[in-house]
This record gives sequence, C-alpha cells and structure tokens, in this order.
Amino acid sequence: MSSPEGDLLVAIDAEGGRPVLVETLRNGCGLAADGAGFVATSGMGEMIGLAGAARDRQKFDFSFDNHVLRVG
Repeated sequence: MSSPEGDLLVAIDAEGGRPVLVETLRNGCGLAADGAGFVATSGMGEMIGLAGAARDRQKFDFSFDNHVLRVG
C-alpha cells in the first residue's frame, strides 16, 4: 500500500495479515514487485528499492504518479 499524503509505504503479509515492511518516502505513490522485493516511486521524482530489490535510490527530473508497472 502507498499513502502519498502520509509519506508511507506498507507491505502486508497476505497470509498473516501483518505488516512486513513500513517505509517512509515523501509523497510515495507507486509500488511494483521487482524480483525479491519492490520498487517504489514518489511524486517528488524518486525511485527506491525495498525489501530485497537490488536498486539504489534515484532522483529524476520528473514526477511519478501512483501507477508503476514492472516491464520485463
């Protein structure tokens, strides 16, 4: 789940119903599965890897909205 206004990203274990990841990201809005983890994007132009995704934090000169999809 993402909460751009709350600056939070939360991943919930579907079986146990408990949060397994709580991360802050200013205006965090998009989440997509990426191998072992997730990639998150923000309305501030940031992209980060979470929970095992092998991605360094990147900053772009454009903003993301809440739609992100892994291609490939």
